[in-house]
Amino acid sequence: MLRRPEYRRALVFCGLLGIPVSLIAFWFLVLLQELENLIWVDWPHDLGWTDPPSWWPLPLALVSGLVVAQVVLRFPGRGGHIPAAGLHSGGASKAAVPGVVVAALASLPLGAVLGPEAPLIALGAGLALVFRDLVRAPATEASTALLGAAGAAAAISAIFGSPLVAAVMLMEVAGVGGPQLFTVMLPPCCPAESAPSCSPASATGPG
Repeated sequence: MLRRPEYRRALVFCGLLGIPVSLIAFWFLVLLQELENLIWVDWPHDLGWTDPPSWWPLPLALVSGLVVAQVVLRFPGRGGHIPAAGLHSGGASKAAVPGVVVAALASLPLGAVLGPEAPLIALGAGLALVFRDLVRAPATEASTALLGAAGAAAAISAIFGSPLVAAVMLMEVAGVGGPQLFTVMLPPCCPAESAPSCSPASATGPG
């Protein structure tokens, strides 16, 4: 498979794909961090408190739960996979991207003690398929898997700033091994090289 021209073209496309996907992921993390500062620092100070009062998380959690519930019920993809089931990179879908973004913005800045890794994996994989369709590349099962993994790696690298960390994380998430491992993990390393790094503060929630 490594000698096939289609696979080599996929490597080149994955490298180009990493630039827009990683930039979008970077600014997504910046937006999350800015919302956290606004909700947990700026608003309490504007209301005259040095620190948020003990009851502050309660209405935020209520709003978060209501918005996420609507995403689960009404948006394609149900806002991404259930966090309790663990991370996984399968089932990349461009239709799920809006719901993933809305659910993440309605939960992480409002107090959900979860990291942005799962939304980034879904966001990166979905964006990769969006860009594939924009350039009218062939939509096959193999290309969906490879580009989905590449997009997820580019997005995750916005946190870690390293293609190796993203590749190792996706190895654990995808659960691939043997001869298939190198074939699947080589494309994700291509876009991850171009991913910008974000400050560690943006990788954690207010909890």
